[in-house]
Amino acid sequence: MTSPSSLVAFSFAVLAAVASLPDPATACPPGSRFSVKPDGTNPICIVIGQGLKIRARCFKMPSAGCGLGGGQERSNHRVYCCPT
Repeated sequence: MTSPSSLVAFSFAVLAAVASLPDPATACPPGSRFSVKPDGTNPICIVIGQGLKIRARCFKMPSAGCGLGGGQERSNHRVYCCPT
């Protein structure tokens, strides 16, 4: 039988782990969101509420990572780098 205090501690640990997950929308500049075609082409950050007005062009992440000034977006098991 599990004690109530260990169950509470476990619940807090799970909540802390979920809260520490990275925000998926941080790769695009403020006021924009990530968009990519279903086949993985044309990864872009578009301005919210302005159709396909492009704020930034993204690219497939190289093996070295995105580097400084870039954030990651994931879509359909692919990872992209977007300038922030």
